[in-house]
Amino acid sequence: MDDSTRHTLLQAISAFEQQRATIVSTGNEFAVFLIDLVIMELRVQTGHISENELAELSTVLRDNLAVR
Repeated sequence: MDDSTRHTLLQAISAFEQQRATIVSTGNEFAVFLIDLVIMELRVQTGHISENELAELSTVLRDNLAVR
């Protein structure tokens, strides 16, 4: 991934984080969950995520999917 693409994705993460803050105030938990997934995917693509964060995400997803 070139620097320009990485920079664009980091800008997208910032925009999604701002939107997430707005949507949290509406109480729409599913929309917040979807935005969190998008942010996490973009962070994975740009290499801006730690192994601990990935492990936490995996646990949350496993627990949420097991309930359904």
